[in-house]
Amino acid sequence: MIARTNTLFYCRAYAAAKTLLIVISLGAALVANGIDPFKADLRAVRKLAELELNDYAEMQIQQMQQKYPDQKDAINLEKARIFYTIGKSADADAALKTITPQSNYFLDAVLLKAEVAAARKQFAEAEKAYKVYFSKVTTAPADEDELAQFTRAVKIYSLVLRESGKGKEAAAILDKLGGDSGGIDERQMTFLKLAATIDAEAKKQDERQAIDIAGLQKTLAALRSLQ
Repeated sequence: MIARTNTLFYCRAYAAAKTLLIVISLGAALVANGIDPFKADLRAVRKLAELELNDYAEMQIQQMQQKYPDQKDAINLEKARIFYTIGKSADADAALKTITPQSNYFLDAVLLKAEVAAARKQFAEAEKAYKVYFSKVTTAPADEDELAQFTRAVKIYSLVLRESGKGKEAAAILDKLGGDSGGIDERQMTFLKLAATIDAEAKKQDERQAIDIAGLQKTLAALRSLQ
């Protein structure tokens, strides 16, 4: 039994070491191809976290803090992501608190807080954070990565509002994805808005609140017309 346990341990250790070597090699290859060393290390951290090699990811974060003292906010943002993933919420919160509104990473920190709150069904906190983000980012960004982030934020915020019984607000926020900004055509947009309204009314029913029956009938009729 002991021998079998030891064999299993060594197999796991070997697999982890092999994966770690691949991640390190990937980072070296990115640098060799002209990728900024900091970005290469950041990608390595994310890959380690993705592979659930959390101890190695934390170790890499610690090394980056010493290696890149001028990238404090970016590193703390990544640290928070990892800590939330592995259940170290207090440490994650502490890391995010160091990112001030003057930082270039402040809105990224706000969105991370919003997503974590939404995942925990803390919808009031999530809504509060999303309001901060959308007060600063009112239209879809041109940058591809920022656009993807914006689109994700709109969709999750709409879901948060739906879960809060705010159907009209949930539908309205989807307007930010209109046109070419979110990759959603008019038919899809209409469907999402109608679905948001229905879900919000269903939430009201679950909570024994008054339902807008006339509005719901109108929404259902509009939904049928899409079929």
